[in-house]
Amino acid sequence: MERSLEKAVELGSEWLYETKFSGPQAEA
Repeated sequence: MERSLEKAVELGSEWLYETKFSGPQAEA
């Protein structure tokens, strides 16, 4: 269970990072 949670958090953080930083700049 803990492993799944860590994996989910890791993926979530990665997704947020990509969305937050490359999203707006990708259009520019």
